[in-house]
Amino acid sequence: LPADALLRLTQLEQLVCVRCDLHGGLPHSLATLTALQRIVLSGNELDGELPVALPPALQHFVVDGNKFTGRLPIALIAAPQLVALDVARNALDHELEPYVQ
Repeated sequence: LPADALLRLTQLEQLVCVRCDLHGGLPHSLATLTALQRIVLSGNELDGELPVALPPALQHFVVDGNKFTGRLPIALIAAPQLVALDVARNALDHELEPYVQ
């Protein structure tokens, strides 16, 4: 995703691109989009690690059916405002025991 173009969308509330043949990683600069509430990028070819910081208003993070790798960031698991999380069908390490208390 082109980080420079996304950063200009300061009032963006939803980023929804399902099966759009997107490639590359998610820019870490997504966290600066303070109005962003919903990220739905299912069924693409996105890869790399998930961003460690999230937009403060994010409620839905749906990136199933991509090629993300690595661990789930603690910020994603512990985000109190997050009501929907779907990271299925990726190559993520789903071991949640270190995060569950």
